Amino acid sequence: MNDPEVRPDAARRGFLTGKFLTEQGRQEVRARTEVMGPPPPWFDVKSNHVPSVNWEQRCPQGIIRTYPQDHRRAGEPYLDFFIAGCTFCGLCADRPVAGDDRPRMGRALLDTSRCLAHNGVICVTCVVRCDARAIQRGPRGAVTVDEHGCIGCGACVAPCPASAIRVQPLTLGET
Repeated sequence: MNDPEVRPDAARRGFLTGKFLTEQGRQEVRARTEVMGPPPPWFDVKSNHVPSVNWEQRCPQGIIRTYPQDHRRAGEPYLDFFIAGCTFCGLCADRPVAGDDRPRMGRALLDTSRCLAHNGVICVTCVVRCDARAIQRGPRGAVTVDEHGCIGCGACVAPCPASAIRVQPLTLGET
């Protein structure tokens, strides 16, 4: 077990020590396994290689974070859209990005129970921030997200006054 490449399975170990018996224990396990955001564009998730790159300093938006050491994805980068959205500047990939070269990173999920527009308040914050025009306001004011038009840039997340939007990362093979 001294090999730094081998990490114990925290979820299994937590189960064996009774972590799942208490709410606090379940929250601790959830915090170590929960996906916090999609990886940066052009980060190769499929190869289990995490380059020794200082991801936080590469992003002018300051949205690239790395998973903590006690997380199952320790050291891997993710995008924290609660700060800002991805501008696809290409600095994380060391290459310029053309408009059509923006990869799809995830999809915006709208919690209608929290969304102000779905609860009788005039709010178009997410609609205005969506450059992909994937978020639209309907005739009665309700907001909808076009799953196929959303590229998962996260521009809608931070400005939402009700925290009603999050970006779900794509799974392997999804485009």
